[in-house]
Amino acid sequence: MAENLAELFLVCSLFGLGFIIYKKIPIFRELPESEFEGSGLKEFFLRLKGRVNVRKYLPSKAFWEKAVLKIRILAQKVENKTFVWQRKLKEKSKKEEKTKDFWDNLKKLKKE
Repeated sequence: MAENLAELFLVCSLFGLGFIIYKKIPIFRELPESEFEGSGLKEFFLRLKGRVNVRKYLPSKAFWEKAVLKIRILAQKVENKTFVWQRKLKEKSKKEEKTKDFWDNLKKLKKE
């Protein structure tokens, strides 16, 4: 049910985006091309690059070490969880085989 609802939202959202883009295409075509030729944004970032000390805002090595450590721990937890799921599936399949063998044996005894 939840998956169907999510798929419905996805389809409606994509349809809505397509409709908005379809409605805006004529407006974009009417705009003069000179507005798109400006390189003001590029010049702004080049000027900003000269004034801002980038290393001042980057996290330290300790931050990155902690981040990588947390990612490793998360990966290990995920691996452990998938291992538990796999083990449970194996146990469940063994139980199903035993019950299947039981019913097959019972049918054979009944036929004899």
